[in-house]
Amino acid sequence: MRIKLALLDNDERYINKIATALNSKYSQSLELYVFSDKDIMEKTIDLNNINVFVTDPQLFDLDTITAKNIATAYLTDSVDIVSIKGHTAVHKFQKIENIYNCMKRMYEEVYEVEVQKETSFSKSTQLVVYTSFSGGTGTSIVAMSDAITKAKMNKKVLYLNLEYFDSTNLCFHSDNKTTFGDVVYAIKKKSKNLETKLETFMNKDNDFNVYFFNQANVLLDKLELFNIEDLTMLFDTLKNMNFDYIVVDKNISFSEDEQYIFSIASKIRFVVDGTEISNQKFLRLMNSLPLIDERNKTDYCSKIEVIYNKMSTSSNNRISGDNIKIVASINKYRTNKDIDIVYEIVKRQYLANI
Repeated sequence: MRIKLALLDNDERYINKIATALNSKYSQSLELYVFSDKDIMEKTIDLNNINVFVTDPQLFDLDTITAKNIATAYLTDSVDIVSIKGHTAVHKFQKIENIYNCMKRMYEEVYEVEVQKETSFSKSTQLVVYTSFSGGTGTSIVAMSDAITKAKMNKKVLYLNLEYFDSTNLCFHSDNKTTFGDVVYAIKKKSKNLETKLETFMNKDNDFNVYFFNQANVLLDKLELFNIEDLTMLFDTLKNMNFDYIVVDKNISFSEDEQYIFSIASKIRFVVDGTEISNQKFLRLMNSLPLIDERNKTDYCSKIEVIYNKMSTSSNNRISGDNIKIVASINKYRTNKDIDIVYEIVKRQYLANI
């Protein structure tokens, strides 16, 4: 069933533009009616047969509608207005995806549509998590290198560092003075236009074409974010920003918030350096995961991949096992400088095929 959506606004240029965009992307989901004149609208359609009706507040009084099976809202020019006369306000000049999602949510609320719980992040975006049980394995360097590698393939990539001690600006740089602390503040404030805020705080590195947030100035900013409610708000917003890949760099903890990230991830990549202690810790995880999956009704095992880093034939050993998927092996570096290591990994295309 298509959602019957009616829009009323006296700006003909705007209403025609929005109609073209909605019909272009969502014609299979929407049955669209647009009007710039109230009298013509009332002669053309019966609002009792419309699912969602959105109007300019100067043209129509929504309080005159008596039907209960219609979702209603007012259009507004301001990003800061969330309601008008007790009705939902929809910002006119946001991305077409956001407008559509807003109309869809309004419809679902009124018609009590059961929304299927997400078991993956997005059909169009790969959410890849990098983590490790052992310090010094080079997880952040590998994650940054993967983000750059994907960007060189003309993919739209966000590098998202959720480590307690963020090292984003080791590799990615911008003149923008905002930091991830601003992102945390906007989430805590429950900003209604969070996507617009994130676009303001987000940077694009001119050398690597990777999107990122400047690292937070204080550790407390990161710690305040680690709860499921705030992380859900963050990732639900990022989901609508049309990235091909979001590369998450994260400490391992297996806390509830981390399990949430694992549950929506497309891939969970552990960086292992082949040392005895690193191998033992990873094997203990792989022995425990099937039990965790069974108890929590999750599917972490199928998402886990291994990347060997800093490998040499004389001092490193690979883990063997049918349930261990090794997707890349990076040789020991020729340099000790972190940014030069990133350049070397990208140049040698260690991560090009994953």
